[in-house]
Amino acid sequence: MIYRVGLTLLMLGVLIALVTPRPAAAISDPDLLLLNTVRGYTGVIETGDLLVTVAYTLNYSVLPTETVNTAYIGRFLRGSSELNQKEPPPFNNRGYGLGFFGFYWTATERAADSVEFNDPNGEAYEVRLQGKPGVFPGAPPSIATTTIIWRNTSLLEADITEIAFTLEQDAAWVANQVDLVGSFAGRTVFTSSGETYFSQTVANLSAMVPNLFTLSITSPAVFERDDDERPHEAELGRFLDNTSFSDFFGPMARTLNLDEIYVRSIFSLVLIILIVLAIRQALSDVPNGTEFALATTALTIPLFASWGMLSFTIAGIVAFLAFAAIGWALFGRRAG
Repeated sequence: MIYRVGLTLLMLGVLIALVTPRPAAAISDPDLLLLNTVRGYTGVIETGDLLVTVAYTLNYSVLPTETVNTAYIGRFLRGSSELNQKEPPPFNNRGYGLGFFGFYWTATERAADSVEFNDPNGEAYEVRLQGKPGVFPGAPPSIATTTIIWRNTSLLEADITEIAFTLEQDAAWVANQVDLVGSFAGRTVFTSSGETYFSQTVANLSAMVPNLFTLSITSPAVFERDDDERPHEAELGRFLDNTSFSDFFGPMARTLNLDEIYVRSIFSLVLIILIVLAIRQALSDVPNGTEFALATTALTIPLFASWGMLSFTIAGIVAFLAFAAIGWALFGRRAG
C-alpha cells in the first residue's frame, strides 16, 4: 500500500516538473523598437468608452522563432499602475516589423480605471511596448511614450484605413503578398486578410468601423472586454508559456478545432480521474479509502486551475460533482 501511495506521489511530482517554466529562450534584443503613432478616441461603440491605438516598428534582421505575442506585450499605465494590456497579433512575419494593436475600455471599465479622454488632469498616461520578463536572457527591451494624439471619433475609420495602407505597402508585407484593403461596392474595405488581422488587433473593431468590414455590424451591441484583455483566467492561461507543455496544446487545439483551454481541461480531467483511481486502488484495503481518494480533488482541481490547465467554469462544475460524490460516500451510502 505504501508503495502505491509513493508511486502516486511520484506521478504528481513528475507532472509538476513538466509544467515548471523552462529556462529563458535565447531571444536577442531587436534591431529597432519604435512606437510610431499612438492615438486616442472616445465614443467608438458607446458614449464614454475609450480606444487607444498603437502603430509600432519592431525590426529583427533575423526573425526570432518566438512569435511577437510570446515575446512582447503592450501596456497602458498611469505611473506604475497597469490599466490595460494587449499582445500584438503574430500575423505577418510572426508579428515583427510594422504592426498595430489597441487598448479598449467600455464606459464602465474606463470609469472604473479613471482614465479620461484627452487626459484633462495631466496624468501623463504611458503606452509601453516591452519584452516579456523571462523570455529574454537579460533585461527585456522596452519603448514607451506619454504622447497620445487625441482624435475625433469621426476620424477613426480614415485612421485605421491609413494604417492598413501603410502596413500593406511595407516591404516585409509586400514580400509575403499580404493585401489588407480593397474595394467593395464603391468603398474601401478590408480584404479577408485585413479582416483577420485587424480583428485581432482591437477587441470589437468591427463594431467601431463597420464600413471597413464587408460583413459589417449595423446595430452593434456593447461587448465586454475580450478574454485576452486582463481577466484573471486569461492571465493564468499564460502560466504554461515556455514550458514543456506550451508546444503541445496549441497544435492539438487547432487540429481538433477547439479552444486551447478546452483541450487543456480535457487533459486535466483525465489526469484528475487517474489520480483519484490510483489513490483509491492504493488504499483499497483502508477504511474510507474512497472518500480519501475523492478528497484529493480539493487539491488537484485548484492546482490545475491555477496552472491555467482547467477552465474556471469546468473547475466549478467538477468541484460541485466531487463535493456531491464525497457527501454521498460519507452519508448517503451509509444511510442506504
